Amino acid sequence: MRFKKKQTIYLYTCHGTAIKLCGNSCPGRKDFDYSNVDFISVASDYDKKVLLTSFKAKSTSFIETGRPCNDPLWIAGNDETVSCRKKLNLPTNKSIILYAPTWRDSTNKGSSYDINPPINFEKWEKELGDKYIILFRAHQITNKLLGVRFNDFVRDFSQYDEVNDLFIASDILISDYSAVLTDFAILERPIFCFAYDYDEYLTKRGTYFDLNDKMPNPICKTEDELIERIKNLDYSQEIQNTKRFKAEFDQFGGKATDLCINYLFSSNKR
Repeated sequence: MRFKKKQTIYLYTCHGTAIKLCGNSCPGRKDFDYSNVDFISVASDYDKKVLLTSFKAKSTSFIETGRPCNDPLWIAGNDETVSCRKKLNLPTNKSIILYAPTWRDSTNKGSSYDINPPINFEKWEKELGDKYIILFRAHQITNKLLGVRFNDFVRDFSQYDEVNDLFIASDILISDYSAVLTDFAILERPIFCFAYDYDEYLTKRGTYFDLNDKMPNPICKTEDELIERIKNLDYSQEIQNTKRFKAEFDQFGGKATDLCINYLFSSNKR
């Protein structure tokens, strides 16, 4: 915030944990400077490292609260899951998979941000349709998903505002380089990283770590591999895998809203 007044207290709650390179770690970017931010809510020690290296944040600004937007996930149980599924008009006799990929760089100088993943949802329906339905949630910057026809099996929730409802309603998350991976991990449910363009993505954008080292399980590069993982899912084992992932990236949280308010109104100006 370059125009912050002397008596202004700046609280930055962050929108999510960075997996893909961001801020000053992106090629050609050195303009991010959070050194005048008074409080930055963090969910983990990992968040602190990213903010220090990529955003010029001050270590004294970090408050170990977690993110206010994630508070509902920490208290979500079976009642909340049932309620969200009813709210979203989802069937009660199927398990729910949320597919939420991040955006991809524009191929036409920013005119649009369409994505065209190598996915054949007709094949998914044939292999998984008896037990599952898919909720598709595009990143907000994405204009459209190309080559996909939505139906009762794969449903488009890209325009649905409350993403926490989608998290709570879902049994499994599929994503790639998105911060939703660490958000969903709070629920301690299975996560699959479908990084079909991983090698290309590392060249063009980059990530802070090798996904195979940190994700709950090794990445899937093809839809065949992903489908087989889901069909042979060991739910109990995947919960343990997610708990390990959560322990690193969701160290703090649950009462972030109250804690942030307390910091904001009970502290002296730094």
